[in-house]
Amino acid sequence: MIFIFTQPLAIGKTAAYFGKTLTRSSFPLYQEILKSEKKRAWEAYGMILVPGFELTKNSLFNHKAAHVVALGVTDWISADDDLKVIARSIRNAGGLAIAAHPLSPSAFRNKPYYLWDRRAELKNEFDAWEVTFHDQLLKEVIESDLPKIASSDLHRLEQIKSWKTSFSCARDWKKIYESIRAQDLSIQYYRGEGVPDRNSTHSHLGTDLFAKPLGNLARA
Repeated sequence: MIFIFTQPLAIGKTAAYFGKTLTRSSFPLYQEILKSEKKRAWEAYGMILVPGFELTKNSLFNHKAAHVVALGVTDWISADDDLKVIARSIRNAGGLAIAAHPLSPSAFRNKPYYLWDRRAELKNEFDAWEVTFHDQLLKEVIESDLPKIASSDLHRLEQIKSWKTSFSCARDWKKIYESIRAQDLSIQYYRGEGVPDRNSTHSHLGTDLFAKPLGNLARA
C-alpha cells in the first residue's frame, strides 16, 4: 500500500522530502506503474489489482489521528483535507472509502483513534470499517453495526499471516465493489500458504484456511 501523508506536520514533510509518500507530482507515475502491474498480475497470477492508496492523517495527539484507505481511485486526493471531505472525494471518484484500523483507545494505547471516537458521526461516510489490525480482531468493530472488511495493515512479509476478506463473486473489480457495499463477503484467517519462509527454502503449504464460521466471520 502506498501512503499519502498530511503535509503540515513534520512527519508529512519529512516523508515527502525522502520520497516516502506520494505527492501530487509523483502521483501520475504511480498510476502508470499500477497499470503495468495490473496487466502482469492478471497474466501471471490471475490476480485482480485494485488501484488505491492510504491517506495518513497523523497528529501529535492520537485522538486527532486517522488513516483512510481509498480503493478503486485513480485521482489525486490530498490528505490535508477534512476527513469527511476525503471520504466523499473517494466516493465521488467512484471508489470505496475504507476506515482503516479504527482502534479503540481502551484496547490500544498510543494509536490513532479518531475514527472510533467519531464512529457515530462518520458511520455513513465510509463504505466499510476494518475489523482487524495486523493479525488481531477488533472486537468493538465486529460487535458494532458498522459495515465491515478485513485488512492486515500489511507492511512486512511476516505480516501476511492475518485476517483477509474473502469473496464468492467473479474476479472483477465491479463485482468486488458491489460485494463490499452489499456486505456479501466473509472474513477468514490466512496462515501464509505458499509464502517462502525467510529461514527456509521451502514454502509453507497445506494449512487449513477455513475454520468455524461465525456469522460473516471465520474463526481460526
